[in-house]
Amino acid sequence: MVAFDPRRIMATAIALLMMSLAPMGLVGIGSEGTLVPDPEFDPSEGVDMPTWRVGDYWNYSTSFSVSYLGFNVPVTGWMNMSTVLITLDLTKDNSPVFITDIVGNLTGRLYIPLLGIDETIYVNLTGYMWERIQDLSMYRMVVNASVSGTLSSINGNYPFGNEYDPPMEQYDFPLIPDEEWEVNVTTRTPGGTGEVTSVLQNMSCGSPVERTVPAGTFMTYPVSDDDVPVLYNNGTVGNTIERVFDLDIQGLQLTVPWKLMDYHREPEETTIMIWVDTEEPVMEDSSFNVSGFLTTGNTVVSILFPGGHIAATIPLTGPQQTFTRTLTAPRYPDNTPTSFDHGSFGILAFVGASEEHDVCTVTTKALDLMVDESSLRVSHTNEGTKDDIFTAELKVYNTMNHGTGPFSLLLLDENGTEVHSEMVDGLQAKEVHSNSVILGKLLPGNHLLELIVDVMDEVHEYNETNNRVKVLFTVKERPYLNLSSSIPAGDIFFSEGDWVNITAVAYRGEEQIPTWNWSIDGTEVDRDNDLNISLDFLGDLSSRDAPYIIAYSLDPSYIHANENGTLVWNLTVSNVNRAPQLLTISPQEAELDIYEGGTQALSIDTVDPDMTAPLIEWSVNGGSGGLQPSDGSYVVFFSDHTGPNSSEGSPFIIEVRISDSEDRSLNITHNWTVNVLDVDLHPTVNVTPTPGPIDVDHNGSLEFSVQVEDPDGDPVNTRWYLEGSEVGNLTEFIFSPIEQNLISEGTVDLELVISAGSYEESFNWSIRIIPPPDPEEPEPRPPSGVSISSPVEGEVFNNTEEIVFRAEHNDSRTLRFTWYINGTFYEGQSVTLSGLLPGSYAAVLNVSAESPSPGWAECTVHFTVVLYHDRTNGPVHDEKNHIPWWIIIVSALVIIAAVAIFLVGASRRSEDWVEE
Repeated sequence: MVAFDPRRIMATAIALLMMSLAPMGLVGIGSEGTLVPDPEFDPSEGVDMPTWRVGDYWNYSTSFSVSYLGFNVPVTGWMNMSTVLITLDLTKDNSPVFITDIVGNLTGRLYIPLLGIDETIYVNLTGYMWERIQDLSMYRMVVNASVSGTLSSINGNYPFGNEYDPPMEQYDFPLIPDEEWEVNVTTRTPGGTGEVTSVLQNMSCGSPVERTVPAGTFMTYPVSDDDVPVLYNNGTVGNTIERVFDLDIQGLQLTVPWKLMDYHREPEETTIMIWVDTEEPVMEDSSFNVSGFLTTGNTVVSILFPGGHIAATIPLTGPQQTFTRTLTAPRYPDNTPTSFDHGSFGILAFVGASEEHDVCTVTTKALDLMVDESSLRVSHTNEGTKDDIFTAELKVYNTMNHGTGPFSLLLLDENGTEVHSEMVDGLQAKEVHSNSVILGKLLPGNHLLELIVDVMDEVHEYNETNNRVKVLFTVKERPYLNLSSSIPAGDIFFSEGDWVNITAVAYRGEEQIPTWNWSIDGTEVDRDNDLNISLDFLGDLSSRDAPYIIAYSLDPSYIHANENGTLVWNLTVSNVNRAPQLLTISPQEAELDIYEGGTQALSIDTVDPDMTAPLIEWSVNGGSGGLQPSDGSYVVFFSDHTGPNSSEGSPFIIEVRISDSEDRSLNITHNWTVNVLDVDLHPTVNVTPTPGPIDVDHNGSLEFSVQVEDPDGDPVNTRWYLEGSEVGNLTEFIFSPIEQNLISEGTVDLELVISAGSYEESFNWSIRIIPPPDPEEPEPRPPSGVSISSPVEGEVFNNTEEIVFRAEHNDSRTLRFTWYINGTFYEGQSVTLSGLLPGSYAAVLNVSAESPSPGWAECTVHFTVVLYHDRTNGPVHDEKNHIPWWIIIVSALVIIAAVAIFLVGASRRSEDWVEE
């Protein structure tokens, strides 16, 4: 077994805790001023940028309680941050940095008198931070927590810290309410070889709010991580006045507040001030002016960009010198992994080799895109008249070596009306975005089109329109349209069988239009200059569907609004009447034979050349009997076994007459002779029930019946046979096992024989006799009123007592009682046991009955046996031996956590340094 090692657990717990924290040091955040007068520092002196001086310090205190599972640990302490040094050679990019010392002390006490616990934990803190002067970005933070106290097993040193690459830019100076920005860095443990971890924080600044701390009441800017406020900053103080963190450390809910107790701002001995003269934002790679004022002379002022890059070195002689230098804005993004192609950065001015400095900021803007006059063109179809479609061709270029953010394209006409707008995600380096925008048909005249390209920068205060181009173009009038034809458009009259010829032509101006079509009633029929059609006696161009609309139409692409590109003639066709014609007959035989009950289908195919419906009439022997239907081109003759349509009335003469519906004197006829032959039919038989297997109860009965009809009237004989013996000759038969002295179970055969003339048919049933059912068995029921009266549920006995187990019931049957106690079975309604060892037991009782009906029931009772002792002077337990060590470890952990939280803040994820 692995030995319990509180110190290892302590170190591991700190490591896990630090991985849940993020690098967010205490930094001086520039603001737009404060509402609180401060006698030690003039808030007008550059509060919008870092204003630290060597000798500044800030003292913070905290007080909170750790409560977990009923235990409470009050924690109090303080922490001091002092700016002690400025140096230029600590970082790999040689940026000037502040070195800030960290000292502090926290105390926590776990006091539980009932358990004999009184443990005190002391944590002494020592460490430092490196922060870039221009913007207080963090390079490194290292702290050692030295734990001491009455719990010696966890005493020792617990160092932790972070290095950031690139330096963590927590604020985009100047800080502006409602601004949002992104922190994206990597971190590792100082001097170690641990894994590099990415840190991503979405930061934002809220509107100023008033906060009160022991040092006073201040107007502050709240700063949030993912919309959760983590600190409140005041520019006059130059630092955070309050931090509040809500934590969840493996289920331990904890609120840790840090508040400013007092602070000191070192007064300036030699004053240098710098500012940007050029209107902002400044385009990247372009020039801008930085001016300054120095109260002393005979020195050198160095101006630095972030990353330690020297932008200018200015020697000054004489007192109270002013200076101006023209600098070139660096291209963004710099070495910070951010998607911004613009931003703000700090400019640092140093006086000689002293610690005197000043910081100002400049906002930059990349020339993301370029649009020139040739990138906006307007094209059109055909001749560029008001009837053509006009299209605008857009092109936007990325001339830089980096990508752009999203941008919008806006196209306006001469009235400022929006013609087209679109959003583009962005462009990579040296890319081109192009698009064709259909303007449609435009009015004649001169037109102006303007393209506006607007980059949607990710920081709202930098949005501006940076590209506009215009293009002029002209829309012309269209030439006049002229149509002519050989027959004037309007009403025309012809007769069936005539030829119709029409010639038409179209011109626009002097040019003949090459594309047209002829149509009749909307259906295209020709594309020649001449239309030649023959009028039918029947069909589509006869008098039947007259009048007809003939149209000569130009192709729609040649026709414009308010123009008529169609000539129309209304054609009336006069009718020419002709006699109907018989085309086919079926069947073709003149004489036909069918049997009684049969049918004979007859049909004709006829046509009227004038497309009028002919009149068709059918007759049988001069009448219409036996035909269905009696008219139309198809009929069926139905014969019968008896009556007028049977063989008795044969033969039958069937005639069809076809007449012109307009002139019935124009007609034709055709006859068939149908002979109906005699047929002798079998009778129809209906038997109930359906033949086959059938069941009957031993004391029941079945009714069998038959109905017989003979179409020819022959006598019918009916005979019933049971097991081969004739038992009846009627149309009904009653079967009963009792009356016919049959056995109570088994199967018998019943046969029915029907005969009529030469016809004979038999029907068979297999009858199964169902015997009486077996007598029912009694249903089981459990014993009633069964319960355990002794012992009672949860009763406690000493190990020296006898225990009586007793059952109760109110059942009249003879019952059997079986007890199962401590692995042994006992019989009887009452059982007495003694000598059970201390512990918890369950006694299970099973009760069963055999007759007159079976059944069983089960009950369980739980009881406890304890070791006998004097209740007044029993054994004494050393509760201190059961001190929850983990509570003490968690308490120490939280105390150190409070320090880590203050120094590095709440986070997404980081890698931390732990040394056992």
